[in-house]
Amino acid sequence: MRYPFHRMLSSNRGDGFTLLEVINALMIASIGMAGSFSLSLYLLRSAQWADNLQEATLAGKALLESLQAVEYEDLADGQDVYYGLVRRWTVTSNDHYQVVEVLVEWEAISGGTRQLPMQTLFNDPDHPGVTINP
Repeated sequence: MRYPFHRMLSSNRGDGFTLLEVINALMIASIGMAGSFSLSLYLLRSAQWADNLQEATLAGKALLESLQAVEYEDLADGQDVYYGLVRRWTVTSNDHYQVVEVLVEWEAISGGTRQLPMQTLFNDPDHPGVTINP
């Protein structure tokens, strides 16, 4: 016995899914998987960026701490490489203090160079009572 065409497209028979329903389900599942893959990639890059920023911050703080041990008159511009991070610093002298600007650079995973600027002030030890107002 032959079934009419409209009965073949109907899901009221209860004996399975139509080909159209299976294709729709596969398309919805593939869109969901593509979205979750894209989100995973974004989260991985964000975690790498945060890790690089943390390393740059620690490298800049370590440099500023080491510059505190240098005599006030001996502070000078410089550059070094610290665990793959390039650190550059400039010293600008004013009346009773020096401004030390630090720039930490690293290569980003997505390409290009990222930078973290830092700045601090060193008071002249010959004028300990002077308040710094840059």
